[in-house]
Amino acid sequence: MTTADILERAQQALLTRGWTQGTYGFDDGAPVCIAGAVMHVCGGFSLAALRVIAVLGETAGVRHVPTWNDTPGRTPEQVLDLFDRAIARAHQEEAAAIHTAVEVA
Repeated sequence: MTTADILERAQQALLTRGWTQGTYGFDDGAPVCIAGAVMHVCGGFSLAALRVIAVLGETAGVRHVPTWNDTPGRTPEQVLDLFDRAIARAHQEEAAAIHTAVEVA
């Protein structure tokens, strides 16, 4: 799976299960936080999950995504907007990497 694929599936998990703060939401069917949604898609804590969470942090301009997620006053709309922006960014970076690979070949 690409970064964009994981982000899209994690966003869908948020839409399906609901969003939460203060917990990852590992219980089956429970609402998930941003990191919990990513780890749900990746099958747990993994390098792929860390990479995708880093992309979300870079997109949000923060170092610690769970703190951003848990900020009082944070809204589900802000979370979904972050995913939209991170997905667009991932698609752009993946397209650029393919373009570069084609030029090198």
